[in-house]
Amino acid sequence: MKVLSVIVPAYNVEKYINRCLDSLVYNEKCLDDIETIVVDDGSLDDTYKIVNNYEKKYPGSVRVIRKENGGHGSTINVGLELASGSYVKVLDGDDWFNIFDMPEFINKLSNESADIVVTNYKRVLLYEEKEKCFNFSRNASSGGSYKISDAVEEINGADFFFKFSMPSMAIKTEVLKKAWGEGLPEKRFYVDQLFVAKVLMAANTYAVYNLDIYRHFIGRSDQSIGVTGFYNHRFDHEIVLKILLSMYNEIQDESKKDILRRQLVLMIETQYKIYCHRRGLMKKDRKELLRFDKFLKTNYDEIYKIKTVSISILRRIR
Repeated sequence: MKVLSVIVPAYNVEKYINRCLDSLVYNEKCLDDIETIVVDDGSLDDTYKIVNNYEKKYPGSVRVIRKENGGHGSTINVGLELASGSYVKVLDGDDWFNIFDMPEFINKLSNESADIVVTNYKRVLLYEEKEKCFNFSRNASSGGSYKISDAVEEINGADFFFKFSMPSMAIKTEVLKKAWGEGLPEKRFYVDQLFVAKVLMAANTYAVYNLDIYRHFIGRSDQSIGVTGFYNHRFDHEIVLKILLSMYNEIQDESKKDILRRQLVLMIETQYKIYCHRRGLMKKDRKELLRFDKFLKTNYDEIYKIKTVSISILRRIR
């Protein structure tokens, strides 16, 4: 059995996919332990041609699936169905792994039993030529694992989105598959938030490795982060948020409910701020936001009362 299955969602990434896949096949000692599943999401450029060459060159390690375009979530759905390694990790086609820490990561992972393994990662900014590091604060040198309930200590404020995220986590495959249910919605942005919630609600333990593994490439014009990206895809953000709210009502474990509550409060605040990034709200924006505000207050009053949206933002929409 492979130690790690790496799902690589790939859509129109011909400029970056070589760097991504090279970071997975570079080290021969790791190659036999890594299963790379590239899911080409109907690319219109030469992405499929490039990844197909890797499959031919590394037939026992690289597998390529080509499908009609269905969005980021659909590629992960397909990849997870095929994953057979002990752990699974998602690596977007324009991102890459740090080859220097990978051998130790794979070696430690081969002897791991925790449901989640968290590692450090870096955001690489395209135009600013600089990196931003995200490190887990727990001391990982002692080894062992922690209970998911202990994670509350690690996720204060916006840290939530960086401490437990697609770039930071490797998840035990059997745990994720059991929790997958209907999977991630197709043709939607921000499904990574639903991915994280599914993982945290299903897992019982996590381990922390003081290793720097993931490189998250930021700055492409078609990405969904940043003020403009969030606004353009605001309805996708709201749809994912509502799925998480429905999930919240079904959770019985209070510690896990607390974790999801923290995630929801941050996402709700983002939903309000999406509309308020300009000095004056347009009429349609104000109408949309008031509709969401009413929905939240009517159906999830418990969370509505603890949201951290500032008074100034609320005044602007009323």
